[in-house]
Amino acid sequence: MNVKKMKKQNVDFGQRSYIKYRSKKIDNNSILIECNQGREFQGNMFHLCKSIVKNHPNFKISIPIKVEKKSRIIEFLENENLIKFVNVVDMFSLEYYKLLATSKFLINDTSFYAFFNKRTEQVYINTWHGTPLKKMGKSSSLTNFGNVQKNLMSSDYLVLSNQYSKEKLLVDYCIEGISNTKVIIAPSPRNSTLFSQSKRENIREKYDLTNKRAILYMPTYRDYGTNLKYMQECIEEIDSNLSNEDLLIVKLHPLDQECMDIDFSNLSKTIEFPSEELYEFLPAIDTLITDYSSIMYDFLNTGREIILYTFDKEEYYEKRGVYEDIHEYPIVNTSDLKELICTLKNNNKVEYPKEFLDKFIPLDCESGADDVVDFILSNSNESDKFLIEEVRNDKKNIVIFAGLLWDNGISKAFLNMIDSIDLNEANYILFVKAKDIKKEHIYKLKDLKIPYVIDYSKTQFTYLEGLTTYFYTNYKKFGTKLLKGFVEKKVDRLYDREFKRKFNTMDVSTFIHYTGFDRDIAMLMNSQSNKINTIMFAHTDMFKEYELKQNFNYKIIYRSYLTASKIILVNEELKQSYLDNVPETKKIEVLDNFLGYEKIIQSGTENLYKEMLDYQVIYSPSKTIWQKVETQTITNSDSIFSVNAQNLFLKSKIFDICDLKHLKSHVNDIVDLIEHEMSNVTKRKFDEKHTISTENLAYIYGISKLFLLNDLLNPEIKTFINVGRFSVEKSHERLIKAFETVNAQDKNTRLILVAPHGPLKSDVINQIKNSESCDSIHVLSGMKNPYALIKQCDAFVLSSLYEGQGLVVFESIALNVPVITVDLPATRSVLDEFSVEGKYAAMIVENSESGITKGIFDFVNNDIELGEFDFSAMEKNSKLQWDKIINE
Repeated sequence: MNVKKMKKQNVDFGQRSYIKYRSKKIDNNSILIECNQGREFQGNMFHLCKSIVKNHPNFKISIPIKVEKKSRIIEFLENENLIKFVNVVDMFSLEYYKLLATSKFLINDTSFYAFFNKRTEQVYINTWHGTPLKKMGKSSSLTNFGNVQKNLMSSDYLVLSNQYSKEKLLVDYCIEGISNTKVIIAPSPRNSTLFSQSKRENIREKYDLTNKRAILYMPTYRDYGTNLKYMQECIEEIDSNLSNEDLLIVKLHPLDQECMDIDFSNLSKTIEFPSEELYEFLPAIDTLITDYSSIMYDFLNTGREIILYTFDKEEYYEKRGVYEDIHEYPIVNTSDLKELICTLKNNNKVEYPKEFLDKFIPLDCESGADDVVDFILSNSNESDKFLIEEVRNDKKNIVIFAGLLWDNGISKAFLNMIDSIDLNEANYILFVKAKDIKKEHIYKLKDLKIPYVIDYSKTQFTYLEGLTTYFYTNYKKFGTKLLKGFVEKKVDRLYDREFKRKFNTMDVSTFIHYTGFDRDIAMLMNSQSNKINTIMFAHTDMFKEYELKQNFNYKIIYRSYLTASKIILVNEELKQSYLDNVPETKKIEVLDNFLGYEKIIQSGTENLYKEMLDYQVIYSPSKTIWQKVETQTITNSDSIFSVNAQNLFLKSKIFDICDLKHLKSHVNDIVDLIEHEMSNVTKRKFDEKHTISTENLAYIYGISKLFLLNDLLNPEIKTFINVGRFSVEKSHERLIKAFETVNAQDKNTRLILVAPHGPLKSDVINQIKNSESCDSIHVLSGMKNPYALIKQCDAFVLSSLYEGQGLVVFESIALNVPVITVDLPATRSVLDEFSVEGKYAAMIVENSESGITKGIFDFVNNDIELGEFDFSAMEKNSKLQWDKIINE
């Protein structure tokens, strides 16, 4: 935590006050009811409030409302005769923070804000705001559901109206089996009024509906925008076709109401929805027209007509996503306006199948709101009216932080581990800093076999905690001798509170810092060292890493080594360094990285032409060759227009101008593949007939990739590949120098570097540009599947100064690609143990520039015979090691 970060986090005075209020005594008679984060007061929250006021008058009810909404809500409460029984509080006022921190009962229909941290003594009831048709959680967005997830995990009771909703919420918010929340399958409180005949008669009389058919049109909100012009025309068309006995009532979604203004002035049979609470008015409705809104399920309770008008079904399904196809429902469904009007004129009698009603509204009844309130305030775990189900299973929760899922060895090792271990033995949960994950890496969450908990909110701290932590994390000597106990206690207190806020009712038995680098995660782990099992991984010699790069907070990471229940090293060769540097540590164990070799072999069989579509080239020989071609081909390049013109010309004539004969012989295969892979929308950019031709390839792939493919397909050229970030320990500098020596004597050699990121990127690229071998080196950024490319190369070269294991060495061996590796103790030890019959499965050379040079020369000039590697034995050994670590 630094000054800039503290300012950016901007923990305001109110939120700091909330931290202090959390130490105050709980008020057992206080109930805080928050609806839609203070924007509204309706639905379940309103109907629960009414029931509490009627049946439990001794409780003090507070309702937080945003300032800009306050006057409207107060007027509404006055009309409902509730204002004198409730305390309307300004959202984010000090009073609000105090009530949130001290009220015994907290009731919400979605989520409190991210700073919320439920106390153990509080009872949090979340009555979800509707049966979901629209996809939620990870099915909607892989990373944007963290606060709702945290609220669901924090709640003591999650009140839902059916099993269908339970299944969707628990799975898509990743809390199934891991949270101590109890799910209550109960009546939907807001639906209680739908059974009231007196309510229906009163509303119809109040709005002169007694002799009319009341039709309610409620279109749902569209994330991609609602077309106001179409909506106006649609309403006008319906209005013009209604009889004098019909009245159309239009209620837009609140978000649409803020930006859309329907003109009702010329409509004779249509009105805007009155200023009534929706479910108080709903009993008066005879026919409901909606589309994808959950109100369709609620209205089933009336047994009256529902029409689903889904004019944009395909677009909505594609852009928003739904769990079920509503066209399969026993409800009238149309996408045509004329058909909708015809259906309205028919005024059909309806009867819904019992199994359909039992799926969505099995327990709804007139006393539903009262029953739910009685259960909540009794703080009981038993009921003869509801189904009470435990979310938590009987397995221990093991939380793992695995970084930002970069395209690096640590991420691969973690994903391989998850694919290899027995996931039935425990609840393995990934802890994710969602906001920090780059877009290109988010896809890794999609197919993850374990649930993940999202942390995206800012750290909460008091002024003193913030200052102490700032100095502790930014000044090496602060808190090491003088005031050491005070400082560490203050920092641990902050992060212990944060741990509770992030996980709350989820009882964590083991917390694993898998990357071993992240400072904040280390401090989070340190705060739990005397409460749960904590495990610190080391994927490299961190002491050598710090000496060379100083790229992590040594003081905090070192403390983690001291406080952790175990330190896990990925190689036996690292052990002595840790014994020497951390002699006080509790326990050091070794876990060889999981390789996931079967998946690697499968990935290597993927079509390279297909995979190449996603590769990004950082540097290519084509850049220098292209300049020569341009000079020889086009002389007039005075204007920007002519430069663009020559570029288009050269791309279209690439196979005529450049020597790409090896690629040209495979052009038909590539064109056939692209025809299957590219959408018609993309193809249209190249040809009106949506076909791909040879001339298009330079536009589709780019010139650089065509040169790379040509080199890979040339049997006379030897290609050497290295995969690793632009960092000091990867030693690209000496690899390039070694290759220059080889390339000077053999021009039929190429070097391919795959480097996703790193601090030395510009240095490495500049070295290549100034190299005499610049026409023989390709550099690509990170990629989802590097194995298809490695598979096509003649050899892999590892040039690192040091490695924790050198995972990519064994990945290349799995692909049956020869490996040249510098002599690293960690890599050699694995080769020693699992190479078959003592014959190394890789060529080991001296760890120097001259050693790398000799290794490449020997490979080019000699037939190198390498041994086999026993992957199954290594995988079995890793599983045994993991079981010992977790179960000991």
